[in-house]
Amino acid sequence: MRLRDKWGDVLLAATALGWAAQIAFRLGEGSRSVWMDGALVGLDLVVAALFLWRVPVKDGPRLPLVLGAAAVAAAAIAMSAVEGPWSPAAQAVFVVGAVGTAVSLLTLGRSFAVLPAQRPIVSRGPYRLLRHPAYACELMMLVAALSPGGWVAWSIGGLAVAFQIVRVLIEERLLAEDPAYRDYSRTVRYRLLPLVF
Repeated sequence: MRLRDKWGDVLLAATALGWAAQIAFRLGEGSRSVWMDGALVGLDLVVAALFLWRVPVKDGPRLPLVLGAAAVAAAAIAMSAVEGPWSPAAQAVFVVGAVGTAVSLLTLGRSFAVLPAQRPIVSRGPYRLLRHPAYACELMMLVAALSPGGWVAWSIGGLAVAFQIVRVLIEERLLAEDPAYRDYSRTVRYRLLPLVF
C-alpha cells in the first residue's frame, strides 16, 4: 500500500501522538493524577498505532463520525465545568475505563475504525461480553471524570452520552446488514451496559 493511500491515517496517528506528548509533558498537573495521565498517554499511543496498522476500507456514513466528535467535544466541555476535585475512587474508575478502552481497541486490531463499515466481526476478548466495549469504557471514563459534579458538567455530560448512544444505534444499523453481525448480536445481546442496553 502506498503512503498516499494512508495519509488520513498518518494524520490521525500524528494527532493522537501529539495528544500523548502534551499529556506526558504535563504528567500529574492539575486535577488529574499521574495514573490518570499515564492511562491517557497509553490510550493515545494505542490509538496512534492502530491508525497506522489498520486495514483501510471505504467507510460508511459520516454521521457516526460527527456524533463521535460531538460526544468527545461535549465530554471535554463537561469535564472543564467540573466543580470539585476527583476522589481516589473516581480516579481509579477513570484509569480502569482508559485501560478497558485500550484493551478493547487492541482487540479490534486491524478492524479498528473511526467510521462504521463492513469489516471482519471481532467476537473475542471484551467483545464476548459487550458489542461496543470501547464505547462503554469511554463512558466509564466520562462518568468518573464528572463525579465531582456540578449541574452544568452533568448536563453537558448527559448530552455526550446521548450522542454516543445515537452513534451506536446508527453504527448497528449498518453493521446489521452483515448476517455474521446479526448472528453475533444474537449471541452478545448488550451494546454498552450488561442487562440494560
